Amino acid sequence: MTRRTGRRLAIALFAATVVALVVQLVLLVLDRAHLSADQGDQFLYSLLSVFVIAVAAVGALIVSRHPSNVIGWAFSWMALSLACSVALSQYAARALVFAPGSLPAGVFAAWLQNWLPVAGIPAIIFVFVLFPNGRPPSPRWRPLVWATLVAAIVETLAWVFKPGEINQAFGSTGALGVTNPLGLGHVGGFVDVVLATFAAALLACGAASIVSLVFRFRNVSGEERQQVRWLALVAAAIGVLFTLNFLYGGVICGGRETGICGVIGTWLFIVFFVVGAIGIPLAAGIAILKYRLYDLDVVVKKTVVFALVAAFITILYVVVVVAIPTIVVGAGSGSGFSPLALATTVIVAVLFQPVRNRARRLADRIVYGRRATPYEVLSEFSERLSDAYSTDDVLPRMVELVRQSSGASSVRVGVLIGGEIVPGAASPNGGHSDRPLLPPSDETAPLEQPIQSFAVRHQGELLGAIEVELPANDPMTPAKRKLVQDLAAQAGLVLRNVRLIEELRASRRRIVTAQDARAKKLERNIHDGAQQRLVALSVKLRLAEQLASRDPGKATALLAELQTDTTETLEELRDLARGIFPPLLADKGLVEALRAQAQKAAVPVTVEENGVGRYAQEVEAAVYFSCLEALQNVAKYANASCAVIRLGTGDRMLRFEVEDDGAGFDAATAPRGSGLQGMSDRLEALGGNIEIESAPGQGTSVIGRVPVR
Repeated sequence: MTRRTGRRLAIALFAATVVALVVQLVLLVLDRAHLSADQGDQFLYSLLSVFVIAVAAVGALIVSRHPSNVIGWAFSWMALSLACSVALSQYAARALVFAPGSLPAGVFAAWLQNWLPVAGIPAIIFVFVLFPNGRPPSPRWRPLVWATLVAAIVETLAWVFKPGEINQAFGSTGALGVTNPLGLGHVGGFVDVVLATFAAALLACGAASIVSLVFRFRNVSGEERQQVRWLALVAAAIGVLFTLNFLYGGVICGGRETGICGVIGTWLFIVFFVVGAIGIPLAAGIAILKYRLYDLDVVVKKTVVFALVAAFITILYVVVVVAIPTIVVGAGSGSGFSPLALATTVIVAVLFQPVRNRARRLADRIVYGRRATPYEVLSEFSERLSDAYSTDDVLPRMVELVRQSSGASSVRVGVLIGGEIVPGAASPNGGHSDRPLLPPSDETAPLEQPIQSFAVRHQGELLGAIEVELPANDPMTPAKRKLVQDLAAQAGLVLRNVRLIEELRASRRRIVTAQDARAKKLERNIHDGAQQRLVALSVKLRLAEQLASRDPGKATALLAELQTDTTETLEELRDLARGIFPPLLADKGLVEALRAQAQKAAVPVTVEENGVGRYAQEVEAAVYFSCLEALQNVAKYANASCAVIRLGTGDRMLRFEVEDDGAGFDAATAPRGSGLQGMSDRLEALGGNIEIESAPGQGTSVIGRVPVR
């Protein structure tokens, strides 16, 4: 069946149910003097009407969207059969008892209402067996569906042909004064046996349907468990109350309906009826609205908006057009009708849009609860982030919004820094748990898992994670998972900015630390080397001055020694200067400076270049010191026999590579040392980057790129 056909049938069934309710209401008003106050007829009929309209609405919504799901047809048939049964019962009572001859076809109405309620029983059983997906909990429960259908058909046919007087199915009238026109008198005893046998069979099927629903609840997980939970609770309560009614009325009171037995029996039946009449549509409504069953949230929202706006217009017309003329002008005068009608039209035109907006907000709260719609959550997320100016403020706002929108008990967000997801903010209380964040999970993660982590990416790059912990009574659903994933997608740019700022702070700290360490090293080298040599030169110069007049030969030898010491001191100072910025790099360029250092390396080093010229001083210095650091690592850790430095340009990038044939290591798991981190900081400060390619036994390649003009 197509969705259009299902929608038309749903509208037709709902309209027929509403017509039956209107007929019932009119007949109840006409025969209100015959309603029994002791048995609570007014209350029961009112509750019955609410139950019927609620079940009919649920059935119509399901059929219109999912015509292949049996649950929608079961709800629709349950409401239609019950509404028609009550309406026909009241119709027959008025036509045959209260006002004989006032209505036509009274006998036919009595005959229909005699068996129609039985035909509606399978719908109730099917709801328990097939909810929510329209299929039994498992293949072994399928015989229950067929047994219910067969038992209901046989029981209905037995009532169709049961001989004897017809009683009112709903109401306190009792006998209607007519006999069944299709009654089979010569097989009356056999019909009674069939009625008793298949009534017991239907009762057993009803009990089994409750068991099947409880079985489904215990064996499903995730969102379906939450959808079934409330109906399973209602089914269990109905089973308990039915048993109490049966035991009290049939066993304890022996069928007596007078005295205390009648009072308690009436109240037990009322409680049983109220639980069934309110519980079934309420449980289905919770499953539909709270757990997004059948994807009816948008339809329900539109229906609520239409109903509220229609109610506003109707009430306004009744008050302004009917009530005011009746009170002010007089019930018999219609002189004020036209101006008031015109005024009402103007008021409706002016107030329509504000009322519609308020109705939409109220519908959002009814359908989506305090979390509103996912679209509003995403919109609010963007607005909140646009108002946040610091990283210290943006992450707490993010986690608080995620917690409120998903109903989570706690939310944490982490930022990927240095290959590790570092906790950034948490809600509630803004505290950070010592436990590291879980690695991001995928779509296959079970919904019942209490703590789930969602990746935050931007342009395909992992930037962090959002960890959500949900309470046991409100676990993860596909709708919540999609919402958090959408929020995580929007948070990508935010976390990128946060990570850049955090990395900038860390880089600045490392640069300051490195500068301090370098200054201390330079001071120590000067103090322990050149400074001591200069002190020694000063002492020897004073000694040579003293020997010049007394022993010229020794003075001459000492002066020669001073010349050698001065040359060595000068070389040491030059070496220190090269460590700060090599003069050869400034004079000859990057290639010559690296070739000079290659000759001093601990392992044989070859320098290969392709079209490398002169570049800005800071660019040449960054590449030069990065290559020296890489060669130093080769000498210390690689256990290599040789290394090669390759220099090249292209796409406005200066590229270098330091490759060795050493032992190698696992680049994916090994942490970066201070040397590699320093290289990375140097290059990233100029907009470049560095990559490490290595594997155990396959050597190591350090590859860097720096943009050049």
